[in-house]
Amino acid sequence: MRRITRLALAASALAMISASAAADPGPFVIEPEPVPEPPALAGGWYLRGDISYDFQTDANVVVSGVSSFDADFDDTWNVGFGLGYTFNDWFRADITADYRFSADWGAAATSISASTILFNGYATLGGFSGISPYVGIGAGIASVKWDTIDFPGLGLGAVATNDDWRFAYALMTGVSFDVTENLAVDTGYRFTGIDDGQLVDPGSIIVPGGATYSDLYIHEFRIGMRYTFGSFSGY
Repeated sequence: MRRITRLALAASALAMISASAAADPGPFVIEPEPVPEPPALAGGWYLRGDISYDFQTDANVVVSGVSSFDADFDDTWNVGFGLGYTFNDWFRADITADYRFSADWGAAATSISASTILFNGYATLGGFSGISPYVGIGAGIASVKWDTIDFPGLGLGAVATNDDWRFAYALMTGVSFDVTENLAVDTGYRFTGIDDGQLVDPGSIIVPGGATYSDLYIHEFRIGMRYTFGSFSGY
């Protein structure tokens, strides 16, 4: 009888151990949460090319400090290219070089052409479905070239003029359209102002008092393409 009791107790102990082992799933392990990858930065280098229609070019010309003329030039075209960087969805910057073809001022039998190099910054004003309006500002230098000039009504004949480099600035506004992840089309308006300059040096035989120009302003409609290297996730 004592032996049977011992066997019963041993069997009960084994049953309890088996039940405990079945109920215990093992040591508690905390699985680490997956760490999401950071989003790609919306930025990158880009190349741009533009063509513009210069629909208004004006200047004021003063001869010998006395005679003043409002120069109204014919319409012309402008081509340009640039290199820039998009920092994020809201700001980009570039350096551009543009050449404006000659524009005539018929009343003075002359023409003017200008080349500009500008450093520009643009702020994007939000966007929707790949369409992003923006505003911009630029500053740099301009090379201004005048043809010989015959000042209206003065009977001086054709007078040689100076070529010079002047300070220039620009104000822009427009809309950018994403064509692909890397390619965008820019359309907009740009106003360019060029600092006052010396048209004819004082002491000239024909124009002893010299001649100057001021308020040289150019208005243009622009269209261009911008290609961003790598991946850019815009609007």
